[in-house]
Amino acid sequence: MRGWGDMRWNQWLLPAFFLLVVIALCRVSALRDPVIDEFWTMLFTEPNRTWSAGFAMWSGDTGHPPAYYALMRALAGILPQSVLFGRLANLLPLGLFLALASAQRGREHRRFAFHFCLALLPGFFVVEYFAEQRAYFAALMVLASLVLVLRGDFVPVPSRRRTLGAALLACTLAALNYTQFLAGVAVLGGCVVAHCRGRRRQAALGTLLVLACGLLVMIACLRNGARFETVPSPYRIDMAGFGRDLAMVIALACLANPLLTIRTLRRPAHDGDGAGGFAFAMALGLLFAVLGYTLVNLATHVLIERHVIALGVLVAALLAALVQDRLGEKSYWPHALVVTALASLSVACLTVAGQRNFTQAVPHLVARQKACPQTRIFALDPSVLGPPPQSANARQRVAAIASGYAWTQAHRTLKLEPPGAPRTFPEECGGAVWMAHLHLAPDTDPRDILEKLGFRLAAWQAHSARLMAFPDTVIIAVPGRARSRELR
Repeated sequence: MRGWGDMRWNQWLLPAFFLLVVIALCRVSALRDPVIDEFWTMLFTEPNRTWSAGFAMWSGDTGHPPAYYALMRALAGILPQSVLFGRLANLLPLGLFLALASAQRGREHRRFAFHFCLALLPGFFVVEYFAEQRAYFAALMVLASLVLVLRGDFVPVPSRRRTLGAALLACTLAALNYTQFLAGVAVLGGCVVAHCRGRRRQAALGTLLVLACGLLVMIACLRNGARFETVPSPYRIDMAGFGRDLAMVIALACLANPLLTIRTLRRPAHDGDGAGGFAFAMALGLLFAVLGYTLVNLATHVLIERHVIALGVLVAALLAALVQDRLGEKSYWPHALVVTALASLSVACLTVAGQRNFTQAVPHLVARQKACPQTRIFALDPSVLGPPPQSANARQRVAAIASGYAWTQAHRTLKLEPPGAPRTFPEECGGAVWMAHLHLAPDTDPRDILEKLGFRLAAWQAHSARLMAFPDTVIIAVPGRARSRELR
């Protein structure tokens, strides 16, 4: 039987897997419903905005470094600005990771890269955040690329070129996303301890230098952002909720390739100076990251699921490092692992493609207008229920939601009333008020809301109005006289 010593399968199997992954991710990007933050990104990176004005906006976005906005602003001058093209820009960081994985030299490096890709790329959060115009996917791929580079110090003699590459990746990660850079810090810390344990002083010093470079970039970004107003987080996450998010991220990372996970847990590799030393470093990195995230949430109570998705990269690296050498004794193992990865990828793609985000209430509104074409739909910003927005962040939120409404009208068969239209509903068909990104108590009286919004209703219309609450959207439906039961 041909095993891992004969790498002819690598000439077509891994490139074929990469091609299928790229096709699947691009397809999901075209199908997935947009999220409100993508319209925010497009607002921040409009091509007619000067770089100085843009940098001020990016720096004032609390909790986010400016590098991703700068990248998208540069691409906005080349590519059409749209949700789909913004998502497809994630092919750049994905290409970086795939290029590094394909360029690995040596049996141990190639085998680790193969297992790492099969454990990471089918992951749910990899699929979900590829199909999103935000910094999270780019940071995931930079962190994964950093892991590939760092592993090189555990087999051959460390090189200055590799240290320089790791430093560039660490600095890029720090300028992309703070919470994922925390996972990068944990990985670098685990590598330092492992190198010291294996008496690899030169590698330990090089890793400390990489860590220092990343920390300096993070500090510079934080100091730059401190010049602007701080926007309080809308989240208040208790430790029980944080623990559930943490467990879910780790569990989904283990399920990205169940065959690889089961084989790894049944027969983990022995510890040693080579792959075992790296497995020890990844285990420490995962432990450090979990402890770090826990301490941050204890202090701030703001960490939600997307802030800890970098743990999936560490879990995938640990599984890949622990895979038993006996996998190579069976010629069908590489193919079985690829088939399992593609099955997991298909499940993740179907799940993500079916998500309803910004337009979660639109199917109901479309059905209303289809049943009675004169139905009037008012898309209003939730800020109209309170005082005018004062802060820059609040005004940007209004503009982002307005962009979302415009996108919906352009891409869905839904006619929205123009701004300033008379706030009345026809008696025959009625209508609805759509307010995205709003949460109201279920017992809220819709008549009070309609009155505050300035709608003039007949007595029977006000009496029949009802509130429909979606996960992140509110609709106030006012049925008409004709076929009122169907319209409800």
